[in-house]
Amino acid sequence: MATKTSTALKNELANAMEYNGGLKNIGASQKAFISSTRMLTSSGPVACTSASANWDSGALTMPSGSLLTAVNCTIVEKATLDAASVGLSFGTGSAGGNSLVVADADNLVKAAVAIQQGVTLSSDEDLTTAGSGSAKVVLRPSAELISPTSTVSNVGMYFASETTIHGRLTASAGGFKTGTAVFWVEYINLV
Repeated sequence: MATKTSTALKNELANAMEYNGGLKNIGASQKAFISSTRMLTSSGPVACTSASANWDSGALTMPSGSLLTAVNCTIVEKATLDAASVGLSFGTGSAGGNSLVVADADNLVKAAVAIQQGVTLSSDEDLTTAGSGSAKVVLRPSAELISPTSTVSNVGMYFASETTIHGRLTASAGGFKTGTAVFWVEYINLV
């Protein structure tokens, strides 16, 4: 199966809606809705590395012309660990480096030896509250992300070029023993 960008798929959907009747004049509002659909990319289930203090998502790729809207992690199989606090970070560098979020060493759990299935941490406060995370992940303000080394391809949360984002759960002491998590990012593909 060939892969297509989200923009190509949205254009095909708009054309199919016009062609198939029903919506002969799709109109500007329908086209705007199709063009602004929030997308996501997910790591799929990622098992922890036993005895490691770090649990990495691997690369989560956003297409060029995307605006990052949220970062998320859900424990999909109960995690066990040495007594520790656990924080979640996301960044454009491997293992969450070049951080896109405000550092918080215990935003997933304050102190635990287990993290139950379904616990979710997100930059979406409602999702974090419903998923029992201890504090929401805070995306950095755009002003903090703009530096003398910034380029037009990455200013704030807009990425003109295809970009990989990495998530990392970090235990404050000891390491993870068992468990599976899914990391995902949400974005709007603008072009």
